[in-house]
Amino acid sequence: MKILFALISTGLAGGVRYIFEVANGLKDKGHDVKIVALAGDHS
Repeated sequence: MKILFALISTGLAGGVRYIFEVANGLKDKGHDVKIVALAGDHS
């Protein structure tokens, strides 16, 4: 299955970190997972 997570930013706050964990788990199960963000936290 193709899955897209759309985020406002990539700062590693609790909710965003959870999305990354879920995305990795889905990828491990064979899903095509993409994450896009409107803005990045490059610090």
